[in-house]
Amino acid sequence: MAKTPMKLATVAIVALAIGSGLPAVADTTTTADTCLAQDNVWVHVEFDETVTGGCATEFGTAQEATISAGMTEEEGPFFTTIADRAADGTTAQEWWSLWTSDDGDDWAMAEVGAGELTLDAGQIVSWALQPDWDVDAVAPQANPLTGDEGAGETDDVDSDDDTNPGPPGAGV
Repeated sequence: MAKTPMKLATVAIVALAIGSGLPAVADTTTTADTCLAQDNVWVHVEFDETVTGGCATEFGTAQEATISAGMTEEEGPFFTTIADRAADGTTAQEWWSLWTSDDGDDWAMAEVGAGELTLDAGQIVSWALQPDWDVDAVAPQANPLTGDEGAGETDDVDSDDDTNPGPPGAGV
């Protein structure tokens, strides 16, 4: 019995999807509350006037979570484009800062890169675009659990410290 082109095309598409290693497309209708209640990780992103996020079902590291949530197509561990927004490190010195929180109010800046930052179910990881790597990083301002602006309390950033942990595109 000869296989029809339609059957072969269907088999090829399914095989490509399974074997490609690409993460499943993130469910953009899921809220942070729902995501965390299902023992996943919420990936929160802030840039310009945009606040967005996605639910990561695979989250051994922040790198894996960011990819799983559909926030980047880059392999990492150094991300330059998140949520379709590229950090302009050429003319503007922009860079993505990496943060974690358990409640969306108190943020801790990552002390390691995305590939080394391990996460637990129920955590929030956030990428906040910084305008200049020569100034202190600013924590995320929106709480993904409540939607409140101005959450941005930090645990690890010392504004008197002259060092800045975030070189361009480092995803630190």
